[in-house]
Amino acid sequence: MAHGERFDVTPAQAAAGRPVADRDLPMLAAQWLAEGWDGPALRDLAGLTHYQLNDAGGLLGRALVELGFPQAESDFPWDDAPWRGYWGTIWWSVNQIDKKLSPYAAAQQVVEIVGDVPDLWEPGHGEVLVRLLEQWRDHPDDRVELADRIRGVLGSLSEDDVPPLI
Repeated sequence: MAHGERFDVTPAQAAAGRPVADRDLPMLAAQWLAEGWDGPALRDLAGLTHYQLNDAGGLLGRALVELGFPQAESDFPWDDAPWRGYWGTIWWSVNQIDKKLSPYAAAQQVVEIVGDVPDLWEPGHGEVLVRLLEQWRDHPDDRVELADRIRGVLGSLSEDDVPPLI
C-alpha cells in the first residue's frame, strides 16, 4: 500500500474473515486508531515493525475482540452456508484489482466463483459481470471505461447481501 492510501476494511469485516495481508495489518490498525477505535492490542498491532509481522495475526484477533468484534466462527448464523468459504476468495480478487489482477481478470475470477455456487450468483452480480466481460472482449476501444465499471461492480460486493440460511 502506498503512503496515504486508505484501507477499505472495517473491524467488522476483518472479524467476518475479510483477508488482510499481514504486512498491511500495522497500517490498517493505525488507520482504525485514527478513526477513533482504540484498545491495547490495536495499539500494539499498529506499532509492529516488518520484523515482527509473525505476531500480527494473533494481535489482530485480540484487537477485534477488544473492539467488540468476535471472530467469524463465533457469532455468524450462516457459517455453515455452502457459499461461506468462497467469500474470502471473492474479497481477495477484489483486493487484488490493479495489483496482481487486472479488472478483467478479477471479474473473471469472481464470475467463476459465483457461477459455481448458486446462492452467490445474484449477490455476486454474476449477470452484470458476464455482460461487462463480453463488452470487454467485443469492444476493445472501451476498455478503460469498462475497467472502471468493473471496479465499481466488484467494489460494491458485500457478504451481507447473501441471506443466511434459516
